[in-house]
Amino acid sequence: MLYLASLDDITETGQPRYREPGTAPSPEDIMVDREVSDIRARGINEIVSTLTAEEQVVIRGLFGFEDRDIRTLRSLASELGISEYRVGAIRDEAKNRLSIRATLHADSELLGPAR
Repeated sequence: MLYLASLDDITETGQPRYREPGTAPSPEDIMVDREVSDIRARGINEIVSTLTAEEQVVIRGLFGFEDRDIRTLRSLASELGISEYRVGAIRDEAKNRLSIRATLHADSELLGPAR
């Protein structure tokens, strides 16, 4: 019997990283998972690209997009030449705008193309 050692052993889909012997995913399952991850990443990047350049730097830095290291408010403030407080404000503004755009994006996909 396998036991998970920590929460780090859970993947982003909530599935355990380790499986019982004989229950490995099929090659088809692996390809579908990769395709879903690629589609999700493209959708996120598409929405983030609608932000201002400064907002993109902050959001991509704080959340480690594109396999980059997660940055601190302090390091981003230093890079941008602004205060940590301002980086936090930019983060909050960007997250609010992203939330609205993600909702609109999801709604448009549910409703389909305009007629």
